[in-house]
Amino acid sequence: MVAIHARETLRWLGPVPIWGRPTAAGLRIEDRPQAGQPAILRFDHDEFMDEYLATLNSEPERLGEWLAQPETWRAPMAAPRKAAREVKEGSAVTFLMNKTRRLTEELSIARRTARGRGINLRPLKAGFKPGREPGAASLAVADEALLPLKLFQSTHKRHYLVTASLISNEAGLPDCEPDIRRREQVGFVIRRLLPPPGGADAALKDWDEYAFVPGARGDCWHRLGTHHAPCTRTLVANEEKLPLFPVTFQNSCRGERRLHTGVIPVSRREAWMGAAIEGELPADGAVAAAPSGGSSLASLLFQNNVVAPWRLLLEQAEFKKNAAAQVFPNFGSDASDDSVTAADRRRLLRTSRDEIQTGSWYVLLDFARFLEKYLPDIWLALADVNQRPALADDEQALVELLRATRLGRDLASAIVTRPFWYWAGEPGWSVMPQPEPRRYSPLHVKWTLAEALLAARAAEAGLEAVETMFTRYTDSGELAAIDNQWPDFLFPLADPEFSAPLPAVPDTELAGLTALEQAQTVVDGLARLIEALLPVEAETAVDSVPAGDAREGWFVVRCVYQRPSCGPLFPALVSEPTQRFQLAPFFDPDAPARPVRIPMPVDISPAGLRKYQKNTGFVISDMLCGKIKKMRRLSLADLVLSVLPWPFHKDLPDMDKTAPCKDSDGGSLGMVCSLSIPIVTLCALILMMIVVALFDLVFRWIPYLFTCLPIPGLKGKRGGDS
Repeated sequence: MVAIHARETLRWLGPVPIWGRPTAAGLRIEDRPQAGQPAILRFDHDEFMDEYLATLNSEPERLGEWLAQPETWRAPMAAPRKAAREVKEGSAVTFLMNKTRRLTEELSIARRTARGRGINLRPLKAGFKPGREPGAASLAVADEALLPLKLFQSTHKRHYLVTASLISNEAGLPDCEPDIRRREQVGFVIRRLLPPPGGADAALKDWDEYAFVPGARGDCWHRLGTHHAPCTRTLVANEEKLPLFPVTFQNSCRGERRLHTGVIPVSRREAWMGAAIEGELPADGAVAAAPSGGSSLASLLFQNNVVAPWRLLLEQAEFKKNAAAQVFPNFGSDASDDSVTAADRRRLLRTSRDEIQTGSWYVLLDFARFLEKYLPDIWLALADVNQRPALADDEQALVELLRATRLGRDLASAIVTRPFWYWAGEPGWSVMPQPEPRRYSPLHVKWTLAEALLAARAAEAGLEAVETMFTRYTDSGELAAIDNQWPDFLFPLADPEFSAPLPAVPDTELAGLTALEQAQTVVDGLARLIEALLPVEAETAVDSVPAGDAREGWFVVRCVYQRPSCGPLFPALVSEPTQRFQLAPFFDPDAPARPVRIPMPVDISPAGLRKYQKNTGFVISDMLCGKIKKMRRLSLADLVLSVLPWPFHKDLPDMDKTAPCKDSDGGSLGMVCSLSIPIVTLCALILMMIVVALFDLVFRWIPYLFTCLPIPGLKGKRGGDS
């Protein structure tokens, strides 16, 4: 039996401009371990590709200055000077540059030959710093235990290229050019290093190497073997390969060479860290899907578009209620403090009711759209359509619940703008006729949540097109003109003074909760009733994002050359691994910061803001959430009293005594945090008024000093008497 062994005539090497030196006999590769590894180049700006190409066109031997090194934001890696501009062929400048380059290389080779070791050369020009010569950066292999090589993301203003040379083992070591017609291709793979089973204390160089295999049911890391074992020089079936592109350049002898380069997608760190590990898979070997805990797409949309805004409206009403209870009399006002406070309170309630009504219209519209799309039978029942399918018991219970959710008479009396003569019983009022258009009267009030949903669906065109703010009163308290595109009905989902119209959700535990928590719990109960009626569709399942792997993520890169037409005699040619590195997450304390510019929306009307997707989440800890909750309880009075002298001074509440946020159902909702810059100006104005009032009290008696008092026996002479 005869075994056929094909001799491989190709090999992957490090970039030729760094480790190769042209000689009379051809290319000479330095005898160092780093010369056989693909190199990782680091750039600190977004025009990195232009700089990379310019360096190869003008000074390719300087490519080693861009080799990636360990860095932190405290001690960043020194950026090399930019490559010189390309000049015309045959010019005197080109001749001098080439001549100087050749002399420098010959002198360098002579020094290394004389000393017989290393490439740690002396500086050849003024201002040249040690460690900046070509190839020196790769010699300083970092100790991962002290300062690991960490690749940062493009948002950190860092970009990384992996580059290598595909060389043929012939005379002169020429470059190998893949034949596209024969489906030959080059690329690179990302390999992960993990401790061997039962060897958590093993050194990093003895860890196992894993290949990344994406799949329809989930991604997986497939174990290959020990990091430096021969089995790691092979590919796994369906292993993910990232592309390499060729870049040509000319060496000092004007010979054309080729480099294969690819961009390392550091931003995919979370996907790689969150993939399953072989050995942690089910017994059948199938790739494990993402951890369950998500819900259907319809449920997610209802939570984002209806439940979360409704909860925020209730929270906004509670905040306005607390603000209206504060007393801030104006200093020096002729009116009494009680009348001024009452006027401010009425103005605050009017403004807050207009804001809450605006948000309620859009929440009702999204609620109606959701029922019409995902629960059409219930929507037809609310619309009282004659030809509709029969409803199940739980569906009919939801319809009755929406019809039984009523608006209180006290709240209805507070939100109208026209006066009324007398109460005519539910649901209508007898009103005084008014000639002005668009003045909301009791006839515009919708008494049930079902009626409000139908009215909001009918007013969809106006709500999506209006570009003005909904304001019923001017600053002086008079009625203002209202855009006709706003709906002609009123149904607020919250109110700063009266009880909100909330459904009587059964089996809802409200004991021991505050008024705001009770209202939000009722809204969550309504959401559970609706989610229970949604059809289960596997194709619309939305799983939650996995938390990822908490272990340290060490990776290497290997370049790959594939020749599928050559058959099994010439399998894929896999290079040596690059230096070991880590991938930095988005929030990394060692990451550098770039200037961030976030353009704000141009159209800030309610209809314009609704065009943006509400799909953003903030991940905060329980401690930070409790701190935010505590800080939101601070009022303007606390800030003013904290800067006043004794006896008016009062310290701010202790922010350290905070507790984690309360979460009854285990879920979490987003929080909108706003920072008001004009608060400094307001505090300055308030302090100025306080100082003026104090001076007025102190110096008010000064005019009474200039008075005339009669003195007995003292008379003045009258002019003209003899």
